Amino acid sequence: ENKRYYAYKSFTEKMLTGESSGIPGDGYAEDIDSITAEEMMMHYKIVLERAPLAVIFAGDLGGVPVKRYVKLLNLPQNNRVASDVQEPHRFSGEKNYSESEDLSQNRLCLGFSSSAERNGINMAAGKVFSEILGGAGSSRLYKSVREKEGLAYYVSSSFSPFTMCVSVETGIGSDKDKCVEIIKREIENIKKKGFSRKEISQAKKEILKGLSALSDSK
Repeated sequence: ENKRYYAYKSFTEKMLTGESSGIPGDGYAEDIDSITAEEMMMHYKIVLERAPLAVIFAGDLGGVPVKRYVKLLNLPQNNRVASDVQEPHRFSGEKNYSESEDLSQNRLCLGFSSSAERNGINMAAGKVFSEILGGAGSSRLYKSVREKEGLAYYVSSSFSPFTMCVSVETGIGSDKDKCVEIIKREIENIKKKGFSRKEISQAKKEILKGLSALSDSK
């Protein structure tokens, strides 16, 4: 089993308990056997009747209105409009969870929520923040946790535009408390002092490079 994946999956479920983002995209394997054909058909009908619809067209219609082609799809006419209903995660107090297993390398995951509302500017800022914090070899956490202190085999951070949370993943030895202390200290330093222009510029370049590579792979 992939321990890194398991650790992050468990961390996400614990942090986002009771929220849709805390449920794995593939659901739970233990639920499969109990699903009946009748339940599947009922769910299928609910999706057809209630799920928001979004029709996206790319190409040249030669001046023909898009609505004319949409009518050919024979979609249910219930005036549904696709909407973004995912609410950002709100901090409700620090929580700590741990599992014991015989491993050569421990996995440590930390989650940080923000009070920012979900909009384009805040999402972009969250991405830049995460890139500077733990996105690459020049990141704050890589320099402090791995290079300076030698506490982690790897350390990285990621930002979720759905929950507006930043997650930090590390593979560490036995000094978990010191690692947590340093990560929290870096977060506090950023809150107090912010970033340098050089850090922001480099982070933007890395993000754009990643988006370009993603586009080229399609």
